Amino acid sequence: MEGSLLRLSPPRPLSGIIPRTRLLSRIVADRAMPVVIIQAPAGHGKSTLMQQAYADCERRLICTGWLTLHDSDNDPTRLIRTLHALLEQLAHSNGHRRRGNFEDPQRAAGRGSRADWMLGRLIRLQQPVTLFIDEFQVLSSSEALGLFHDLLASLPPGVRMLIGSRTLPEVGLSRLLIAEQAEIVTPADLLFTRQEMKDFFATFDTHLSVHEIDVIHQRTEGWPAAVQLYRLSLANAEARKSLGDINAFQPWQLTEYLTDNVLSIHPHDVQRFFLETSPLVRMSGPLCDAIMGRADSRELLAKLEESGLFVRSLDVSLQWFQYHSLFAGFLRAQLHRTAPAREHEVHALAAAWFRDNGHLEDAIVHALAIQDYAFATECLETWSGRLVMQGNLLTIERWFNCLPPEYTRRRPKLLVRIAWALGFMRRHQPLAEVLALLDAYPDASQSVVRSMICILKDDIMGAKAYAEESAARGHGMDPFSRFEAGATAILQGHLALFSGELDLARDFLVVGRTCGKQADSAFTVLGSLATAAVNLTIQGRLSEAIELLSDAPADACLTLDQSVASAAYAASYIYVLYQSNQLDAARKLFEQSFEVIAGAAQVDFLAIACVSMIRLHDAQGNEARASALLEEAEIAGHAGNLPRLVRLLAWERVRRAILAGDIERAAAMAARIDDATNPVPAGWCPFSEETEGASINRIRVAMHQGRDEEVQSLLRSELHLAVGQGRAHRLIKLLLLQAIAQYRRNNTSGAFDSLREALQLARTGYIRVFLDEGAPAIELLTAAHKQELHNIPRWAASVAPHAGAAENMIESLLILAGAPPLHAKDPEPAGLSEPLSSRETEIVTLLARGMFNREIGERLFISENTVKFHLKNIYAKLGVKSRSQAIHRLRVGLPA
Repeated sequence: MEGSLLRLSPPRPLSGIIPRTRLLSRIVADRAMPVVIIQAPAGHGKSTLMQQAYADCERRLICTGWLTLHDSDNDPTRLIRTLHALLEQLAHSNGHRRRGNFEDPQRAAGRGSRADWMLGRLIRLQQPVTLFIDEFQVLSSSEALGLFHDLLASLPPGVRMLIGSRTLPEVGLSRLLIAEQAEIVTPADLLFTRQEMKDFFATFDTHLSVHEIDVIHQRTEGWPAAVQLYRLSLANAEARKSLGDINAFQPWQLTEYLTDNVLSIHPHDVQRFFLETSPLVRMSGPLCDAIMGRADSRELLAKLEESGLFVRSLDVSLQWFQYHSLFAGFLRAQLHRTAPAREHEVHALAAAWFRDNGHLEDAIVHALAIQDYAFATECLETWSGRLVMQGNLLTIERWFNCLPPEYTRRRPKLLVRIAWALGFMRRHQPLAEVLALLDAYPDASQSVVRSMICILKDDIMGAKAYAEESAARGHGMDPFSRFEAGATAILQGHLALFSGELDLARDFLVVGRTCGKQADSAFTVLGSLATAAVNLTIQGRLSEAIELLSDAPADACLTLDQSVASAAYAASYIYVLYQSNQLDAARKLFEQSFEVIAGAAQVDFLAIACVSMIRLHDAQGNEARASALLEEAEIAGHAGNLPRLVRLLAWERVRRAILAGDIERAAAMAARIDDATNPVPAGWCPFSEETEGASINRIRVAMHQGRDEEVQSLLRSELHLAVGQGRAHRLIKLLLLQAIAQYRRNNTSGAFDSLREALQLARTGYIRVFLDEGAPAIELLTAAHKQELHNIPRWAASVAPHAGAAENMIESLLILAGAPPLHAKDPEPAGLSEPLSSRETEIVTLLARGMFNREIGERLFISENTVKFHLKNIYAKLGVKSRSQAIHRLRVGLPA
């Protein structure tokens, strides 16, 4: 994290820098473009211009933030944590200007995408914001570039972004330029004009003549790096005499010539300092003391930084420094040419110093520079546990791939952690190679990672065996052991859900979350939350499950990569939102997180997300999209060798055929499904089959084919098991199917008793469990409503916002299902005072279905205020004063 914090401050401006007024008026004026790309090779003054723009915004009390990107930001988890730190800094540093209304960062695999989360935080500042992002050219990963693409495409009013890069970034720039939302400052724009060069040399009292300045401008073409180098070299008495000599050089060739002049100004020990510290990725006083054998390196670095001698500070306290890349490149080339042995020694000393001071990534960089693979492997092994726990999977994979196999194969601890990363990222072939290497170390602690890999492959019994072996071995108290203990507990909780031991599952998941907090592992915390929410849903506590997921802690929400935990979290959230009929929220979340779920989710989490979305599309009348998603999920099941997922999706096809009234086709498809190879023991129920799968669909097929005795036999068996295991969600479905079967046999009294019992269990928000049965359920609910059943339960208070304004659950479900207007025994209402307009008729139709103003507006593409305006007129025409009165009049037969 220290490295990230160092990059959140702009470098200190060099002394004597001339204001680039003509450029500043373009990029930070009130009418400047929201996005400015400052693109040029090294040495053109990009960072200097950005520093001046930053200072200008600060003077005008504009909320400003700075980030210098690093190669490590290609790991999306590390990038989002750095951006989180940047936004926190904005919040705190600007609190004295206007107190922001900040919330914890929303999960990217949760209520919003990564870009949505960041944009939300920027909007909550409630003031103009300008962000400066330097060294953008280091980003190459599609995830990182995609994040900035989405950010730039949706910058809210008042938020601007200035980007410095050596290359044009791939962030949808063409579209932004066409929309006049961006402009590019080119290398030619950054060149000094004659007047700027005259002002620049005048600042330093160089006493150059106009002719001399013209010569320099002509030969440097105004290139800032060459101009600055020439200014520095003027301290050498011979430099001015050499003005004529520079005619022999092209502008880009001047750097080496002029740098030689700059170096020659300084004493030998300073020249030696320049050369021998040039290989360092970053410099501090203690590090340079260790390299150079001196005690004043910090003071020297600060002096060089102050003089503008191509040293810049990385923090406001002047503890860390860095050479300008152009200057560093020249120095490194010279050191490599003149003293290769010393270059090697510097890298070795730096690697040791960084390791001893806890900067392991820097240590690896220097060790790899001299091919000290043993040292680099040792550092990665030390660091790898934290990388896995924090979800920095791309980082661990990247550095592992830099190491020759002969060094890593001898370190089983490292191999175990690499297996974690490769398993989470579904890198099947490399994972198989690592597991084969681990076979040579039977005493290594690898049962936890092997159990996780088994569950990802849907080898349930293999996962169970490894989890039991891991629990029997016990775990240590170091952070990674706590992480593995948490993973074991979560897996045991996962399996306990299958076996119906729900209280035991809860206990395991509490242990998992506790261990995750002890290990400071958002991975483990997030995984335990996802599985705990499923457990609550199984037990009939849907509203609690939604609350648990919506209140996930901020640290867990920063696990924003394609991980198993993120996929499980997103899938469980989609599932509970769908079950509670929050369809728009579920669809938005699925669209944002589908790639994460498809790439990393365990079979049951993948299934509940995909099936929920297939049904959502069907419910909203988009059968083509539902069929396309069903086929896409089936292909993924076959490609991933996940037969249980393929079978579950086959049963979903059976259900859809039944709802379409094609019973013969449904029965034929059901007969072709082979459940003989089902890896789940008898009496177990994977949570993806809680209200679906083979057992439920066999009941459906038998019921619609009129095989009553078979239906009753199957129901008795399944009801007994569901009651015994406390599976309330499954019990709701079974009772509803029993009620439908009884109603079809004219056992109306029994049907209504079963329905009433199902409704009582569903009070915490189980809406879709009824609506997903289609016409048979609607027919039963309509008959029950006409009979004016007594003791019909109401939704729990927390459910009301999603269940409509009806008086009881039956009315609510019928309205949500879009059933025809219900005729009660109330007197016919008086006629309308005047006819409804076409728009009012549209609104009345949606109002009768229980939609709220926002939902009506979204459906009709009008604002919520416009809906309110129309409702006022509608109420007047209906002769009512409230929403509930309007719904009642519509329900008792008023034409809509």
